[in-house]
Parts: sequence; C-alpha cells; structure tokens
Amino acid sequence: MDDRSTFQAYLQSICPNVFYQPGKNVSLTYPCVVYKDSQVERTDANNHLYTAFMGYQVTVISRDADDPIPKQILKNWPNTGYQNAFITDNLYHTVLMCYTIY
Repeated sequence: MDDRSTFQAYLQSICPNVFYQPGKNVSLTYPCVVYKDSQVERTDANNHLYTAFMGYQVTVISRDADDPIPKQILKNWPNTGYQNAFITDNLYHTVLMCYTIY
C-alpha cells in the first residue's frame, strides 16, 4: 500500500467518518475511525535505508460492541495488528496499528 492518502481513502471506503489527528474542537460522529502518526519502522541493508513503513495508531469508536469495522481493517489492510480495546463513556474503542510505505 502507498501513502497516507491511500490509507485515508481505504478507511473512508469502510467508514464515512474518518478523522486524521482531529483537534479538540472537532465533533465526532459515531461510528468513526480516528488515526494519528505513531512510529516509523525501518529496515537497513548494506548501511542504507532499505524499506520504511509509517505506523498509524487507528482507533475505531462505536456505540456497538460488535462493530465490524475493526475486523474489516484487520482482514484487509496488510501489516495491521490488534493493540487494545476499552470502553469510555459507553463508547467502544478498538485500537489497531496499521503500516503504510513511508
């Protein structure tokens, strides 16, 4: 997969409410996907950069405990892993790590 714009388009194909690093004044509509830059994973070979992947922390927020969005992301986006799940203010949060080519 390519860059952040490709990743954004993919997320929007699953959920219409996608927010990249939203500010405090942004009003979220549920279900939604909120994601932010998290880390860069790089592989060096022969003392040079060989590959680099941008890691995004993706949080799916829903009123439904069985929302299918996290499973769709896990199944369909390569280099994705489950991190955590929690409930806050009667909203279900599922946290994933997704990587794109950097």
